Amino acid sequence: MAPRTLILLFLSLALAAAAGYSNWRFLIAAAENEPQSAEPSPLQKVVVARADLRISQPMNSLMLDVVDWPARLAPKGTFERVADVIERIPRRHFAPGEPLLESGLFGKGALAGLSPLIENGRRAMSVKVDEVIGIAGFVSVGARVDVLATLRRTVESEAFSQVILQDVRILAVDRALEPRETDSDDRVSVVTLEVSPEQAKKLAFASSQGSIQLALRSPGDTDLAPTGSVGTPNLKGEEAPKRKRSHEVTVLRGLERSSQKFLGGELVPSPANLSTAGLSPYDFLGIPPSALTNSQRRDN
Repeated sequence: MAPRTLILLFLSLALAAAAGYSNWRFLIAAAENEPQSAEPSPLQKVVVARADLRISQPMNSLMLDVVDWPARLAPKGTFERVADVIERIPRRHFAPGEPLLESGLFGKGALAGLSPLIENGRRAMSVKVDEVIGIAGFVSVGARVDVLATLRRTVESEAFSQVILQDVRILAVDRALEPRETDSDDRVSVVTLEVSPEQAKKLAFASSQGSIQLALRSPGDTDLAPTGSVGTPNLKGEEAPKRKRSHEVTVLRGLERSSQKFLGGELVPSPANLSTAGLSPYDFLGIPPSALTNSQRRDN
């Protein structure tokens, strides 16, 4: 082999060795500069739902599970033991695998069912509905409605309609305490409304004396509109007869003092069946005594 060829061969080997050494040093330096892997996060015990937990549904140990949860990712208000939540009632729905939170449970001692959902000072009252009254099944838990009543002042008189309640919250539909699925075909037969004691009296009277209708409200509509009764004259474009005002007169007989109510110039008797409820049908409907039936004329 010629000397020139040997020189070129040795030079090529030297350059290859230098390149390999440089690459090796680069890889070593890159490995040394890589950040060390983070230490695993500590774990803590968290109580989660094993099955769907419905609103106001009693829980048992079979519905719950305890899992390891990264401590830095655990939400506030979790529980570590099943015994801490076994006697609590869900305030909202929990999906399987979801941690149970203090804010999502009623306080200790709360009963299951509808009662924990009722606000203080309010009452739950159920009314029977059908496909028409229940707005073709579109009523849902949490929706707000107005209640209209259609009544007759006497058996022979024409009916009239009036809005008796506005912006009333629906607590339950049949026995369901959660909103129904939009494609549900279940028929609604009973709707439970959250009302004040005074509203409960109006609703009970209207339900027993006539028929009621629900009117669905927009979620953001909380305005209470002024309303009046509507009857046949209104539909015909005629002026509706003015409602007669009632007046209370104090009667003195010696040392005895009593009060009597007059409506349209006629004395109004006090029916025994409604006086204790604090609601007079004459005040509610504006019925003069001359238009009452014999059963409505009974005094205390």
